Amino acid sequence: MLNPALDALNIGIPHKVKLGRPYLLRINAKGRGLPSDGHWLNITVAGKTTVPRTIKKIADNTWEAELEPLPKTGDYNVKACAWVNKRKTESEEDLTIRLSAAAAELWEQGDYSAALIKNPDQEDWLNALEHKTRKKRDFQHDYLGILDAVRKKHPDHTDINRRYWRLRHGKLTDVKKAPVIRWPLAILLIIDLLAATSGIFYLMGARFNGEDMIISLKNENTALKKANPPNKDNIDLLQETQKANKREISALQQKFEENNARSVSLLKQIKTQKEQLAVLGQDKSQKDDQMAVLLKETQTLQTANEKLQKEIKELQDSEKQKADQIAALLKTAAKYRKNNKLTTPPGANAYENYLTALKIDPGNDKALEGIQKIADSYKALALKAFKSKKYEQADKYIKKGLEVAPEHKELQALNQKPHVRLRSRPATLSVDDVKAMLK
Repeated sequence: MLNPALDALNIGIPHKVKLGRPYLLRINAKGRGLPSDGHWLNITVAGKTTVPRTIKKIADNTWEAELEPLPKTGDYNVKACAWVNKRKTESEEDLTIRLSAAAAELWEQGDYSAALIKNPDQEDWLNALEHKTRKKRDFQHDYLGILDAVRKKHPDHTDINRRYWRLRHGKLTDVKKAPVIRWPLAILLIIDLLAATSGIFYLMGARFNGEDMIISLKNENTALKKANPPNKDNIDLLQETQKANKREISALQQKFEENNARSVSLLKQIKTQKEQLAVLGQDKSQKDDQMAVLLKETQTLQTANEKLQKEIKELQDSEKQKADQIAALLKTAAKYRKNNKLTTPPGANAYENYLTALKIDPGNDKALEGIQKIADSYKALALKAFKSKKYEQADKYIKKGLEVAPEHKELQALNQKPHVRLRSRPATLSVDDVKAMLK
């Protein structure tokens, strides 16, 4: 058997290297008696020894190694060497892998966030990500993270903000009817406005004290939770209260805009004061006093704004907790309704859970729909009892259905059938009533 010998070593990249993905390194070794497993090779990337994932011989004097992904953009120097019979042989030329930071190349390399940060106006890229999200729902969280990263770098970009909020509220495609803006969304829009103007607000703060307004809104929400079981009058009253609260939110937003203008005006005043004092050559103590007044005012504004942001955060948490509570009640009610526990037993039936959800959120569409379905179930049970000529049982179902939904037209019609009127007025039957009973 010949002694192993290595005469020359060359390395190359057979395919384009992409950021964050494994890549192949091809090694050409001229010699004799070299082992086929390739473990006698030593590879370094950016000065660090790298252990290949796999290494195999693909042809005579040619090996191919799969290396770990490169973590970020930049230039990477790659070398190879080998010890054969106590003789070290290095690659004749070093190899440089360059991962460019251009937006198009970042996109091809799979770094979508970095590519869109560099070029947020690429609508084709955004549409491609939305298409991928529709086909692969588990990609939705990644897409939301990408949009959030781009928003932080471009807070005023209209299309990015629109796509972000649409995805966050579960609307990947446009709908014909605009969604009703409820409390949590309105608050989030205000916080988004704060993020868009955070530079000025961080320096100057807010001029007004919104503590009393926020406390008032919280008290009104507490009153909604303690309300009696909803009826039509209460629902109308509470809905009017919620509309008034939304108007209060709009007023708060307008206050923020006024504070923003006030902050810009103060900055201009500071700049003007500096220029005037420099021209007039006034005494240093006088300049310090004037600057101190302005700085004190800005600190006051900042303190008021921080307090308001804290109140808004608490209100947002309260609304989220209320939404979670309603979701749990609706889920429990659906379970009871499926098991035919419509209005009994007390404390463990669908109707009571729907009423509790309406106490928290009067006019909740799903709760109202659930009560309607309970009435429909009683209608079906009554019809079944009628067919079986169990009229007393049918009457019981009709009464329970009308207690749940007094305006249910089909149950009202069933309640007027001769079979039912016979029990309430048994004295005399008309000929028509008898014919109807015989049918």
